[in-house]
Amino acid sequence: MNDKFEKEKFKYVPGNSPAHLFNRVYTPKELIGRKKSLSIHDDGHIICCDEQFLKLEGNKYLRVESRNEVGSIPLGAELTPFEVLSELRFNKNYRYAIQHVEFEHMNKEVPYIRVRTNYFKRITKKNNWGIKLEKLVPWTERAIKTDHSSKGILQQINLYDDFTMEPNNKNYQRFVDGNFNRYQPFPHEPAADPTTKDDFPVTATFMQHVFGDQVDLGYKYLKVLYEKPKQILPVLVLVSKERETGKTSFLNWMSILFGNNYGLVPPADMASQFNSQYAYKNIVAVDEAVIDKKSAVEKIKSLATTKSIQVNEKMIAQYSVPFYGKIIIATNKERDFMRVDEEEIRFWVRKLDTIPATDKIQDFEEQLIAETPAFLRYLEDMEDIEYGKSRMIFTKKQLSNDLLDEVKKESRSWLHKDIEIYVENWFDENPEHDELYARIMDIKRRWFENNNRANPNYIQKVLNEELKMGSCENARYQFLGHGRRKMGRPYKFTRNRAKNETANAEKAPF
Repeated sequence: MNDKFEKEKFKYVPGNSPAHLFNRVYTPKELIGRKKSLSIHDDGHIICCDEQFLKLEGNKYLRVESRNEVGSIPLGAELTPFEVLSELRFNKNYRYAIQHVEFEHMNKEVPYIRVRTNYFKRITKKNNWGIKLEKLVPWTERAIKTDHSSKGILQQINLYDDFTMEPNNKNYQRFVDGNFNRYQPFPHEPAADPTTKDDFPVTATFMQHVFGDQVDLGYKYLKVLYEKPKQILPVLVLVSKERETGKTSFLNWMSILFGNNYGLVPPADMASQFNSQYAYKNIVAVDEAVIDKKSAVEKIKSLATTKSIQVNEKMIAQYSVPFYGKIIIATNKERDFMRVDEEEIRFWVRKLDTIPATDKIQDFEEQLIAETPAFLRYLEDMEDIEYGKSRMIFTKKQLSNDLLDEVKKESRSWLHKDIEIYVENWFDENPEHDELYARIMDIKRRWFENNNRANPNYIQKVLNEELKMGSCENARYQFLGHGRRKMGRPYKFTRNRAKNETANAEKAPF
């Protein structure tokens, strides 16, 4: 191979002509490969069965008279070296000839990998916003052999022990300790110079719309997503029963920013046994969600804090990878999108208002894309975040707002709500009393005697687990503030409490 070719083979550049390059740097022996019926004469002529049939003149090959059949090359035809390569060595298969030049001469990376015993092809596609993203698609060994002429194509494929997840939006690594990284390269670059909010006005306005009086936390949230993709974050829930509020636009923006590391999952699929569509994602979005199945609710809560996930993919054996997914839910159910327990600290709920028609922006997503470099640089220049205060960065106090309190209240069981109503009504009817004592059977007989769903075990569970109450010590008490005293371990309810506090080990009065 001559020095000229060596200088041009260092890097594959899409769009460069393989045929043009080959015509300048080929070697004659390459035109026939290992075909036994073909040979090369010392002067560069191509010989077939001891009969000369292609004569080299300058940088062209001429078809000369011969008794032997020479494919479809007509007598006297002029062929470039690349045309000879395609016609003779690869039996007129132009695509095989192109692949040969790309892989052997232009250092194009083989688009396949093998992980354990499974083959995959790395393909590139543009998303809805014109951003090129790589996708890994299962491929068969037979298809690879069929699509490529080289018998040694399988030997050129890189082998990996397993998949892994190593998210990094700044210093990306494709391969980690012999494993193939399923995290995808970040599709954007920050601006070179410092920026202010004036440099991304559309993005700044949208941030203010989504996060409102908590917009500073919103910038902090995006900074962590960008700079620390391994960091646990709370489940962000965007709610509004109205339309045209920007919930879906926010999800689209996350797709623009994070490319293939973002995944949109239908609510029903969260309860599915197959999880490969979100197991590798750094952002898992659930749009227009009403999470009513208990299994799906528990899965979302678990995903918010889990450190690894067992990948269950069709036709492939299960395997475990680290999991760094952040959950974002967009729903029109403002208070009952799913059950959120009273002590739950994994949810951040934001209510979005309708965007007035006068404030709507033409080509909104395109402007967000154009402002992305400036926005990323702004996030980089923000004050460093202190990561030691909470494992989710945000404290319970920071995430707390009126809407989250309403969601938690709506999440209470029907029995919890009924008991609170009955107790509140009793205090309203008996203003002279500030305390109410009642055993489980008292509550059952007084308020739920004909309700088979409210059995004593369920009443006890609601009192202990939902109302966070504990029974008093064994003592005499007066049920409903009048009548004869009873002996037992009653629960104590107090007036004017947002929630009843635990009364463990508290003695009832005699």
